[in-house]
Amino acid sequence: MGTSNRRDFIKNITTAGIGLTATGIHPRRIYSASKSKVPQLTYRLLGSTGHKTTEVGFGAMNTRDGELISAAIDAGINYLDTAHGYMNGENEKIVGRVLTGKRDKVFLVTKIYWENPAKMPEMIETSLKRLRTDHVDLLLLHVTDKREQILSDEYMKIFDDAREKGYTRFIGVSTHSNQSEVLDAAVESKLWEAVLVGYNYYSPPNVPASIKKAREAGLAIIGMKNILNVQMPDALKVRADNINPQQALLKWVLEDSNVDTIIPGITSFEQLADDLAIMGMKLTFDERRSLRRYSENIK
Repeated sequence: MGTSNRRDFIKNITTAGIGLTATGIHPRRIYSASKSKVPQLTYRLLGSTGHKTTEVGFGAMNTRDGELISAAIDAGINYLDTAHGYMNGENEKIVGRVLTGKRDKVFLVTKIYWENPAKMPEMIETSLKRLRTDHVDLLLLHVTDKREQILSDEYMKIFDDAREKGYTRFIGVSTHSNQSEVLDAAVESKLWEAVLVGYNYYSPPNVPASIKKAREAGLAIIGMKNILNVQMPDALKVRADNINPQQALLKWVLEDSNVDTIIPGITSFEQLADDLAIMGMKLTFDERRSLRRYSENIK
């Protein structure tokens, strides 16, 4: 599509018929009931938080262009993810500048690394200053991979205190590896309210099983690392309906009704347009077949 700036992005999605505001809220809807082929923003309930977020959120980890984040919010994406350590703190500052006048339009998430509990309260306050807000909506204990971390009294107290002080409305954990153990421990804790989990087409069966268990327990499930960094030969690429392989991989994750939202990293207006387009779209037979071939190629 070749979108490269905010003006072209807005022009293109308007021409394509993608509205800049939601046409209605459909909790836990997987694809649009409309007969129109034009994609629409769709929403899902975020666990037991009572919030409805767009099926596709914005992963800001590598985003240096504040105008890109602003355009995503204006286009209707209402879940925004950053972290204390991204870009050595610069990412939170970029997000903070964008949110001036827009804070009430997004469900704001940041993450604190678990490495040094003694420094974590100060890290939380620093993040809030960078983000130019007195609270985030969700604060996550970042990059966990062991049951002991999730059930640590020390970590749980730090995050519970942050919630009690009003620094965050909800608390949760993130996990890039050993996801099933982390998800099960989060359920067991009776404290954590959300899990940001690495989840993609190549995840082992125990991951979706634990996701289902956690979602049924009321935890919010946010999917990340949905796109595999593997080059696909042209013969295996998805071509149906002009959907590219990355879009098909994201759609596969959204087919799981236990996933509330996903946060693909977005660093260009072209990526933003692609990610907006998949909301409300059902994964097709041809796309499923191509993804199976993709998996075989990876093996």
